[in-house]
Amino acid sequence: MLRRCCCCGADRRVRSARAAHSSIADVVPEPSAVPPAVPPPAWLRLPVGTRVVVRRRLDAAEAAASGARWADVVGILTRVEDAGLRVRPDRTAGLPEVTVPAGDVEAVKPIPPRRPRRGRPGDDVV
Repeated sequence: MLRRCCCCGADRRVRSARAAHSSIADVVPEPSAVPPAVPPPAWLRLPVGTRVVVRRRLDAAEAAASGARWADVVGILTRVEDAGLRVRPDRTAGLPEVTVPAGDVEAVKPIPPRRPRRGRPGDDVV
């Protein structure tokens, strides 16, 4: 059996297909014309109503104004789709919902619901 040498390109006579000095072309398959499918991001599987923290990439103007590259949004998911997601921020009433395009999503992590507030000692309501 003749095989092409991987280092010098010369034809070599070998006893088996597993003989040393075989070409890399014998081992590595041809790349296919179709690129491998990229799996969808995990945040697409999160249900609406989940409390999350979203790390988003800031655009150039926001980054220049704040001096940071990312910003975190903590809140409840109100919309999840391929184009991005929408989050209703926690804590501050009256803040508008934040829409984060899919290209700006750096990370999304589900977090547990808020703990109920407790009164201070001595603030018993009668």
